[in-house]
Amino acid sequence: MQITQQLKQILAQVLNIDTSDFTENTPLLGAIPEFDSMAIMTLLMELENQFSFSISNAELEAEQFESVASLQQFISQQAND
Repeated sequence: MQITQQLKQILAQVLNIDTSDFTENTPLLGAIPEFDSMAIMTLLMELENQFSFSISNAELEAEQFESVASLQQFISQQAND
């Protein structure tokens, strides 16, 4: 499954919202009320589970959560490390 589709499914599950209209340009952090610090922590745990990698706190920056595309890029980088 393509990373974008898988990410949309994970976001829908974590945020409990419909993500079917999300595109790579969809803003996340600051644009979606449900996307708060608790949701980010849950999302990170789910990403580690789904994509089989471990995320270090030192690797995290707010910019990675700005949009679907930036989060997708972060996932791709983690998966390739």
